[in-house]
Amino acid sequence: MNVKQLRTLRALLYMSRRQFAEKIGVSFKLVYLMENGQRSITDATLNKINRTFNRQLIEKAKEVATELNEINRKES
Repeated sequence: MNVKQLRTLRALLYMSRRQFAEKIGVSFKLVYLMENGQRSITDATLNKINRTFNRQLIEKAKEVATELNEINRKES
């Protein structure tokens, strides 16, 4: 999962960074740092996300993030 996919997942869930952090059991600061590319998304964090949220929703977030990247590339 990359930064854009993480942000997209959180957006699809209509969660604030704080809500998302509490749900997966990490700090707000960690979510903030990951979303801003200042910390990598570790396997441990990915496991927490995968255990917490439906796999289909995570895959949808990845698809949406990819589509957004394509749109941004075409507009550039």
